[in-house]
Amino acid sequence: MTPPRVRLAVISALMKRILPAVVVVLALLGVGAYFFLFKEDTKEAASLGDAPLVSTPKTTAGDEASDGSDGAASETTSADSPDGTWTVITDPNVFGGYRITKTLAGGDTEVTGRTGNVSGSLDIKGDTISKASFEVDMTTLDSGQAIRDGRMKTEGFQSNDFPTATLELTSPLTLKAIPAVGTEFTTSTEADLTLHGVTKAVTVAISARWNGETLDITASAPVLLADFGITPPNVPGASVADNGVLEAQLALTR
Repeated sequence: MTPPRVRLAVISALMKRILPAVVVVLALLGVGAYFFLFKEDTKEAASLGDAPLVSTPKTTAGDEASDGSDGAASETTSADSPDGTWTVITDPNVFGGYRITKTLAGGDTEVTGRTGNVSGSLDIKGDTISKASFEVDMTTLDSGQAIRDGRMKTEGFQSNDFPTATLELTSPLTLKAIPAVGTEFTTSTEADLTLHGVTKAVTVAISARWNGETLDITASAPVLLADFGITPPNVPGASVADNGVLEAQLALTR
């Protein structure tokens, strides 16, 4: 029979080994747990791909209200140049969202959250985009984990208080050349991002392709969370990066 003092010594030694792990688990189950205790379904980065993002162009309310002569003029313009006002199409291949890294037990994993609730438009004339403005419904972001998405409405993005994020071109963007049908082009520009109720200038990397009837765009902008007053969840043994990327994959029509 093991003497009581020996048993106490064994129990004490085990507690010293187990207690730190228990503390970490309890912390994870508390504040910030929603961001860490999930296996991630990380999405691929926004991409134009080899074919138009939308196979059948959707009509906008303005198009449906046009008479026959206006429609014919629009088709002629579409064949000749990308000039005009382009409006975001609602489609499963269209989204806006975020990409950020979480670290748990020394391993890094990317978390992605997206929504198809994106609206906006841009104006093109020749080789110049004269204005562009887009809005994302932050309350409908989906990261594949409903618990986390629900908590992000009151923590992190706090989308209950700040339901939208907007990106707006602040000065005309001159392209290297007038877009040619089927040819991808890249550029970058400064734009005003309003996120979490704070507006800051960000650098946006853009890839685009004019398909004739549609215009496809991908855009990404790195952001420092502190710049927008966002506090990432961090607990003992786990953390979320203090910077991330906002990205969008858009298809537009006239």
